[in-house]
Amino acid sequence: MSLQCMPAIDCLKNMIYKCLSIVKPNGNNITRGIKTIEVRRWKLPSFPLKNLIIIENDNYLSKQYPEEIGMIVAMADVIDVRPWEEKDLTASCAKVYENGYLAWILSNIRKISYPAPVPAKRKIYELELDETKIIFQ
Repeated sequence: MSLQCMPAIDCLKNMIYKCLSIVKPNGNNITRGIKTIEVRRWKLPSFPLKNLIIIENDNYLSKQYPEEIGMIVAMADVIDVRPWEEKDLTASCAKVYENGYLAWILSNIRKISYPAPVPAKRKIYELELDETKIIFQ
């Protein structure tokens, strides 16, 4: 999804951000500092990953359902990726431990909002956002 700018001078406010979609209520758990570890099966292309936009959506996304609408709730840095361990259950807001997953360590978590719904997609993806409309709370 690309945002349209009119006139062209407005495009100066737009920036491309890396994004990650997270199913409710875990996006808000991140903003409240309850969830400081995100658990995934796949590695990041590179890290640390700074200023990652966290988008909270309603449903688990899959190959069959790869996209829906979500809301921006946070900005965070991924400072490390390591094997997920059973001791990480509380920090990852998980109920059951399963071997073979990765723990993405989140830091510098900032609660933010954006005045419009945005696409929620699988993996890390990019969105062009008007940075003047990002509200840090």
